[in-house]
Amino acid sequence: MRHLNLHLCLAALPLAAWPFAIGGCAIVLHEDPCGSPDDTNPPDTDEPDDTSPPDDTGETGETEPQTVWSAVATGGTFTCGLTSDGEIRCWGASDGGADEPPTDQTYSAIAAGEDFACALGDDRHLSCWGDNGDQQTEAPTSMVTSFWLGGAHACLLNREGAPTCWGSNSDGQATPPEGVAFAELALGTRHTCGRLEDGSVQCWGSNRSGEGTPPEGIFSAITAGSSHSCGVLDDGSTVCWGDDADGQSSPPGGQFTTIDAGFKFTCGIDGGHLSCWGTNRDGQSDPPQGLDAQTISTSITGGHACATWDDSGETRIACWGRNSDGQTDVP
Repeated sequence: MRHLNLHLCLAALPLAAWPFAIGGCAIVLHEDPCGSPDDTNPPDTDEPDDTSPPDDTGETGETEPQTVWSAVATGGTFTCGLTSDGEIRCWGASDGGADEPPTDQTYSAIAAGEDFACALGDDRHLSCWGDNGDQQTEAPTSMVTSFWLGGAHACLLNREGAPTCWGSNSDGQATPPEGVAFAELALGTRHTCGRLEDGSVQCWGSNRSGEGTPPEGIFSAITAGSSHSCGVLDDGSTVCWGDDADGQSSPPGGQFTTIDAGFKFTCGIDGGHLSCWGTNRDGQSDPPQGLDAQTISTSITGGHACATWDDSGETRIACWGRNSDGQTDVP
């Protein structure tokens, strides 16, 4: 869930979760952290993309200029991207208005939750918009170093590594331990994990599936999904804990440098190569093959995922998976 997770999508930071990140990664809140339909609903019939994004060539044969991006953040049924000049553009749909970003200034980082989003302005303060049913858009007014979004809660770290969280606290996910300094956070639907300066991990909030019980070890990156969590150990191996009903906590072999957990699936980057595992009922675990060896970062949620990728020195966005509301239709 979105890194800056689930789901959280700071371009300069490793992935995390939202989910919300769910992750991006932070970020959903029936069981699905990112607003995707229950498993009882029939899957989309659209075939997932299996190639890199096509050239933007019109009927006249002239190639239209492509947008250069710096970051992407996936929400429940919407997606937001940050352009290289600091403008926020969103697509898809959001009942809470999360697809209608602010335009009053330029921004340097963005993250999305289930139905809300936040961005870091050039003044180093957070602007949040969308659903505010749990006061999740009421960010602190202090200057921000880094931040993450979960299903309906958010957290930030100050310069000393002390966390501040707000929004939904139904399972204690917005109540971090006191007197602990963290280097990184990862926010899931109803749980939060933090990586300490010594590389150990602590989690709080829901632990229904064991998602809040991390193994011992020295971690270099962490992420939190709906009901599972993952981390990269200092030897480059990946370990996950929590729900594994769809294989989301069973990573393939590889030396992943960044990982992102969503609703019942996970993605990781190994030397620019993107791999996803877990549920694939909407094609969310089948990233476009054309991204191979070019992936920079990912943001994944319940039914769809997006990645930034290097296109001859310019950053593009590719999205795949559930497209019920146009959330994978990158403008």
